[in-house]
Amino acid sequence: MKKIILTVALLSIFRINCFANSIPNVWTGFWGNGGISVYSIFDSKGQSLEVSCAEGSPEFHNHVSFTDSNGKEYTEKSFALLIDGNAYYLPNSDPDNIFTRNEENQWVSFRQAISKGKKIEVYMNNKSVASFVPTQESIKEYISYMYDCPSKSEKMADFDY
Repeated sequence: MKKIILTVALLSIFRINCFANSIPNVWTGFWGNGGISVYSIFDSKGQSLEVSCAEGSPEFHNHVSFTDSNGKEYTEKSFALLIDGNAYYLPNSDPDNIFTRNEENQWVSFRQAISKGKKIEVYMNNKSVASFVPTQESIKEYISYMYDCPSKSEKMADFDY
């Protein structure tokens, strides 16, 4: 148990140090263990939006989070996104959550919008708390791959259960 806690603590420190000096409005990405891709973008205040896609994992780990300038992380249940003028309310990504057809459609619409979004705003309590205007180059190089990120039912169809 101590090893798990130490590993999580070290990864958190690594993540903070790696992204502390990130360039605003540029998508970055990396491919993690278990077939999970993680895409991040920061604003000039150090706030970030992170999108994870589990394209190579048999379990559903697609996830969206927002971290404010104080370092507090919010899950997709806590905020809404306005992408190029259209609102997106994301379904709960908890692996135990059973998606309805409407939630599946919400994920598909979101992944298509975020993969080419030119202006992304984060809303909490009916207020815009962050705005991202990604460079065209970073959209093409990184986040465009989210277009094919499978929904939960699409993932289950790819793997035998």
